[in-house]
Amino acid sequence: MIVEKYHKNTIVTECDAMIVGFLAYMVPNDYLSYTGEVRSINILKSHQKIEIEKTLIYEGIRRLNRFSNITVWVLHNNGLAIQFYEH
Repeated sequence: MIVEKYHKNTIVTECDAMIVGFLAYMVPNDYLSYTGEVRSINILKSHQKIEIEKTLIYEGIRRLNRFSNITVWVLHNNGLAIQFYEH
């Protein structure tokens, strides 16, 4: 379940009243910028692989859809993250 009570640029998901994941995104201060950015996505290990990742990223994309580009930074050695974003 997505929870709306947190920072406006943070999407939080809960399960059984416990925070199990979040996605933080950035909206540029400069209205001439055409790129939104996913800053961080984290999910408790115990809740990974149960579609929470997709729910968070799709909600992040929905909130950033007014931008013509969305950037996601991933460390080159984070194979799991790279695999997730490629699919």
